[in-house]
Formats: sequence, structure tokens, C-alpha cells
Amino acid sequence: MEFLKHHYEKVCLGAVLLGLLAWCVFLGVSLKGVKEHIDTLGTQGVPTKVTPLPAFDPAREFVGLQALADSRTQWPRPMGEVTSMFNPRRYIWCMNPECSYVLPYDYEKCSDCKWPQGVGSGPHDPRVSSAKDGLPDLWKKKYLELFPDVTLYACNLDPDGDGFTNYEEYRAGTHPGNPASHPPYAVKLCFVQTDQTLLPLRLEKVSREGKTKAAWVLQFNVLEGNRRVTRFARLGETLAGFKLIDIVPKVMPVMDRSINMTIDKDISELTIQHGDEEPMVIRPGVAAYERGIKVRLALVRNPQEPGKYQVIDGIVGGEISVGIDKGPAEVYKIVEASANEAVVEPAGSAEGGKRFTISRFRPPTDLPPQLNASSIPGGPMMPPP
Repeated sequence: MEFLKHHYEKVCLGAVLLGLLAWCVFLGVSLKGVKEHIDTLGTQGVPTKVTPLPAFDPAREFVGLQALADSRTQWPRPMGEVTSMFNPRRYIWCMNPECSYVLPYDYEKCSDCKWPQGVGSGPHDPRVSSAKDGLPDLWKKKYLELFPDVTLYACNLDPDGDGFTNYEEYRAGTHPGNPASHPPYAVKLCFVQTDQTLLPLRLEKVSREGKTKAAWVLQFNVLEGNRRVTRFARLGETLAGFKLIDIVPKVMPVMDRSINMTIDKDISELTIQHGDEEPMVIRPGVAAYERGIKVRLALVRNPQEPGKYQVIDGIVGGEISVGIDKGPAEVYKIVEASANEAVVEPAGSAEGGKRFTISRFRPPTDLPPQLNASSIPGGPMMPPP
């Protein structure tokens, strides 16, 4: 015991060293066993060499890259279709002019209308399309000077430069080589947005202190230069270029949630007139707009290239001229417009004639960015509130 008291630290250190030595011996034995096990697996036929992958050859993929860049082999594609970069899948339109469904190139029958694709009973079958591009061989032979080889893919071409592809001309029954023969340009229009200009004055309050309407005081918020100021006027006076003609007092009971009571809201109608224009009516606290809703449309020549377009501005009730490069322009009248679409009809058409609803442009997901107001030259137009 006396020995341990004097050599306690040395005894503890020796015990730790012995433990480390035992652990090293155990580790060496274990590693030897693992090595023997691996050697045993190698003698049982497990391959010890891996065949290297072939070197990447960019030239080998050049054809795939070219096909990817060629829009004729890439468009149209169904919405959301995922296509391999080096193995683009080709799509065609259905041969049936009443269907025009988009389907893979190798389909022998349309999955929508069941119309046979590129096959028939003979060369005079109107359903036969050697190129499988939606254009029948008989239709191409009708315009042989444009299609000397019916086996070539030609549905997206525009030989006459009128802005319509061969497929669009085929469906419309127009001449693909005559720039004056094409579907209506209205089908190429897309809606951008509308805009209305605020009047320079707004009726704020009507003070009915006099016995007659001529004595009533009308409070206005008037735009003068770059600021708005408060002005007071009476019937018969002129303010901001508008003559105050007459006022019809009206009230409407409404619930005021702040006091939980029903109050009478002033909805009087004030008739004003600017010069010789038709009189118009404004109400207290309600913003008023000038007549004539401004409409901005865009003429998109090719859905595959939405960046190439022509901006067309007009007003509801007015006329616009629409044309593309070759051929005479067409004149349309803007019948009506909302925040999301416009309606046009050929100028001079009889009441109840054909009208075209112009909606916003929505390209397929694989095409360039969507056309919007911010991409239109001249700056965006503010829609009405």
C-alpha cells in the first residue's frame, strides 16, 4: 500500500498504455481478417476491373443539337411535353381539317378524331401526307410550283410572306402563294390592355344650403398642372373646361360599419359638358373618365416568334388598320373592350356581321417569354381601376 501511495500516477499510466496496446493488437487482427475475406471474394469470380465509358464525342451529338434548334422539328408540341435535348420528338397536326389536334409524328391515327395519318388507299386519297406535316399530298400537288417535293416538311413555311403558314392557309382554304389570299388578319391579333383617361375634375361634395339648385355650392377636386386643388362652383359656371349644366339630387341608404348605423349616401348626378361634346354625368366621390376607351393590340406574325409583332393602338368605336408586309391591309372597327379582351369586326360590315374576340397571347410553354404590356414598345398602358 505504501508503494501505491508513492507511485499511484505511474501505475495509472501503465494501465492506460497496456489498454492501448491491446486495442492495437485487436485492430491488426481484424484488418487481417477483412483482407482475407476480400481476397476470398476475388477468387470466386467477382470482377476486379470496370470497363471504362467511351469518350464523349461532341460531333456525335451535333445532329441532335441541330434538330433541337430546328423549329420545324420541334413545334408544335403539346403543353407540358418534356423532350430529350439530344433526341427531340417530332409532332404534327392532325390531317383532319376539322380537328388540327397535335400528336406525335409516328402516330398512324389521331387520338382525338381517329382520322388516319399519312396513310390511305392510294395516291388520290386526300388523307395521304408523305411528310406527315398536316398538309395532304394532293393539296401540295395543287400548288406544285411551291411544293416540288411533297415529302418535305412544309407546314410552318410562309412562301408568299403574308404572315400565315402553309398549314393555316390549308385550313382556311386560301392560296399559299398569293399574298392577297389569306385568312382574316384578325386571327393574328392579340389583346394587350386597355386604358382610360381621368377627367381633370372630380365632384366631392354638394352643399344644399340654398332654396334653389342654382344657389347650391359644389365642391370639386381639380387637376391644375401637376397638383390637385379644391375648387368651389355653382351651376352655370365653367370649371376646368367643363360647363356645369344641371344636377339631380339623389340619396341612397347605406350601412356605415364604423358607427353601426344606416346613413344617406349622396349619389346626386351632375351633368357636365366639354365644348360641343355630348354631355356626361358624374357623381360625388366617384372618379370619372373621358369618353373613348383606349385599346392596345399586337399583331403577332408567327406564334413561334412572339418577339416579332406590330403594336396597334385604337379606341372603342374607332377603326384600326391591320396588315403584314405584303398584301393589302384590312380595316377593323373596335366594337367593345374589357380588361382582358376586345371585340372587332370588319369596317363597314352590316349589323350582326362576323366579329372576332381578341384575347391575350398565350404561347406554348416551350416558346420564348409571353408577350405582355411591359414588352410592348412605347411603355405600358394603365388599365382602368
